[in-house]
Amino acid sequence: MASESLKLGKKIRGLREHLGLNQIDFAARLNVRQSAISMWERDQQTPERQQIKQLVMLARECGLELTYDDFYNGD
Repeated sequence: MASESLKLGKKIRGLREHLGLNQIDFAARLNVRQSAISMWERDQQTPERQQIKQLVMLARECGLELTYDDFYNGD
């Protein structure tokens, strides 16, 4: 499970970097604290289901074809 979590953190960071946002601005877009983004990216905490849905919606707004499962399955 740790490797799955690691993949999730990398995917979240990859999305943020693709959008060209720092953690503060990314957190503002998702209505969470910057510390939450930091913990997600370092795999110290996992986003809740609703937050994953927000990540997917944000990615789609930016033209990325991501689904809920993309954050949990594969690379």
